[in-house]
Order: sequence, then structure tokens, then C-alpha cells
Amino acid sequence: MRKLTVAALVLAGALLVAAPAFAATGEVIPHGGYSTSTDACLQCHDIHEAAGDYVLMRQETVTDVCATCHTLYQTAPTGAYNPGFPGAEAGEVPALEAYKVDLSGAQTHGGHRLGMASDDIPGGSQGLTAIQYLAYPNTVAATTFEATNGLYCASCHTPHGTFGNMAPATFSSKLLSSRPNHGDEVTGLVDWVNDGGKWCGGCHDKRTPDPDAGMYNHPDYACLTCHGDNIADPTEDFPHTSNEQSLLTLYPDELCLQCHVAGLLP
Repeated sequence: MRKLTVAALVLAGALLVAAPAFAATGEVIPHGGYSTSTDACLQCHDIHEAAGDYVLMRQETVTDVCATCHTLYQTAPTGAYNPGFPGAEAGEVPALEAYKVDLSGAQTHGGHRLGMASDDIPGGSQGLTAIQYLAYPNTVAATTFEATNGLYCASCHTPHGTFGNMAPATFSSKLLSSRPNHGDEVTGLVDWVNDGGKWCGGCHDKRTPDPDAGMYNHPDYACLTCHGDNIADPTEDFPHTSNEQSLLTLYPDELCLQCHVAGLLP
């Protein structure tokens, strides 16, 4: 039986390992809720002293900016930045347990490794992309773009919440982008169980059904049937890294026997 390689970003929808300290509705700061009385933009951006080469970011990369609140691979967070102006500010956000894994292990595990991916998407017709500085909306391969280097936080999430291209909060509370990998918008997202595969297909488009061609990938949109945190040996960092290749839940034949009962196989 051919080994499935959907490796679909089932990941973000399956981010069940930790809950953020704030309500991830996309309408509260620092990921939304901006108004004339708030003071959230400078949590991530700095007009005159930006450290990065992309959208006036306070740190050198998108991932580094996110890491000031959300730790990545045990990178110590700096906490929320207080720009010193009036308005409601982003509060301190503790390190999320989902990212507390050994750095050396995170670099070698399978899965969607931030900053460690090639520009090839398994089951996808396009490579990883990133917005090119001063050339929006043109894109370049992420692995050749200095500020991202492969998958990065904004490949899957929209830091601006409802002010950006955010998937409905009813679909996921993880601020998922409705345009994963900055591709075409994924529409019709209602809940993860039924529509998660559609979102994964934003990158892994060859794994989604094609009614016109009469082709369906096994087992259709049910990505979480095969992909998810490994049951026997889970990682706290899933789905950003995984102990199993292609983010498989079980391996090898035990995966197939979840659905195909012995003695009743075709």
C-alpha cells in the first residue's frame, strides 16, 4: 500500500497541545482589535528602528517577531514589548508548552519544521513562497528569501487576525490564514473535522479531490485519520515537528489497520 505523504498542515488545526493565554478570535490585541485607542502595532513593528528587512519588523524575521511571545524550540521569549504610548497594550504571554522541545531534536524530526523546510511541498504543485520585500505581491522561493528560510509562522497563521486573511474562528481558534502559503484563498471553511482537508489542500493541492478529473486521494478529506500527533510517542511541539515522517499517527501497517480490518481487506 502506497505510503501517504499528505503531511497536510493538519498540524495547525490539530494544535490541541496548548492554548494561548489570550482568546484567539482574531479580534483582540496584539492579533486584532486595532483602533485609535489601542497601542498594539508597535508590539511587532518599529518605524524608525526596525531590525528586519520586511514590513518594519522589530526583529530580523517574521518567526523571530512571533517568538517574542511564542517560544520556538525552547527559545526564551522576551515577552510583550511596551512601546510607551497610550492605549491598550499586549499583555505578557507565557511560553506555550507546544514549543518546549529539545532544539536538536526539533531540527531532525519530520513534519513542518519552521525554517528547516526545502521549497518542495509533498503532494503540492507549487513550492513554498514568501512575500518579497518592496515587491509585493510578487513572491520568491522561501528558501532563497533571507527573512524566512522555508516555512515560517505566517505560512500558516495570520498575525493580524481578522484584519488579515484569517480563516473563520469557528473553523479554528489558532489564527489560521485563509491563504496558507500565501496562495489562493480557501473558502467554505466551517469546522476542522469536515473541512480541515480543504485547508491542508491549500498547500497540498494534489491530495484534494478533483471532481472534474474524477480523482480522489485516499481517504478523501479525512486527513486526521492518518496524520496527527503520534499516539505512542507524542511530541509537545506537534505539529511543527513530529516523531514520525509525514506527521503520521501510526507506522507502518498499524496505520492502515485503523480502517481496514484484517481478513476484510480488498
